[in-house]
Amino acid sequence: MNNELIRYINNKNIELLPNEKFVVIIGKSPSKGARSPNLWNSAYKKLGQKTKMFPLDVSQNNLKKLIEHLKKNKNFLGGSVTVPYKEKIFEILKKNSSKEAKKIGAVNCIYKFKNLLKITNTDGEGSVEGFKKNFKNIKIKKILVLGCGGAGKAVSTYFSSLKSTKELVILSRKSKDKNFSKKIKAKWLHRKKINFLDNDFDLIINCTTLGFEKNLNKTPLSKKYLSSFKNKPIIYDIIYNPTKTKLIKIAKSLNLKCLNGLNMNLYQAALAFNYVNHSNLKLDEIKKIMKG
Repeated sequence: MNNELIRYINNKNIELLPNEKFVVIIGKSPSKGARSPNLWNSAYKKLGQKTKMFPLDVSQNNLKKLIEHLKKNKNFLGGSVTVPYKEKIFEILKKNSSKEAKKIGAVNCIYKFKNLLKITNTDGEGSVEGFKKNFKNIKIKKILVLGCGGAGKAVSTYFSSLKSTKELVILSRKSKDKNFSKKIKAKWLHRKKINFLDNDFDLIINCTTLGFEKNLNKTPLSKKYLSSFKNKPIIYDIIYNPTKTKLIKIAKSLNLKCLNGLNMNLYQAALAFNYVNHSNLKLDEIKKIMKG
């Protein structure tokens, strides 16, 4: 079984012992800096469990084959999904998806349940909890979300449902995202029409990959645009590697309050950990053992 697993992934240095229980993070290249293996493996070690998490770098051509293999692998427990496969894996496994995943249309968590491979989404809840950790008493009324991929959909869904939210606008490149925006009662605007936006948002959330990996030196918003705001919006960039993206650096130069994706990443991992391991550990407890 383990040899078969290696066939479908690009990073071949996975070493699984016979009958060893394992979890994974699936993406295009999670072996190049994903934080989840360190968090999950720290938790397993503290709990005295021999289970391990491995990053699986997989091409789109092999994605469905990999999922089919994991369905049959008795030692596989579940794990996480990262860019760019959150929506694609939802489509593959949507018959076994949770209400949250169906509403969002994307997934970041896979887990085994009664021989079924099930999916859910903890990104949205993780993003809100991560924000509240830093900004406990701030009531956000008007929100701009940049991007409408898997993470953007999850973030928009949860932030639009907050009692304090009066308006949420999604800025993206694909016209089809307008349908999703309507579903969660948000507004939508094409990326090219950014100059038509109001400049009175309380919170701006970056859910694009601008500032990450090959887009490391890019930013979704210019200094000129951010400096046009009469009020001072909070800038929330859900990217956590690097911790200071170009957007964060620009925001800091304008004395804007900023938050990166470290807390969101930790909270979504803690929530997913309970699903995958069928545990009822309190979030603070999981966070503590994940951080070591």
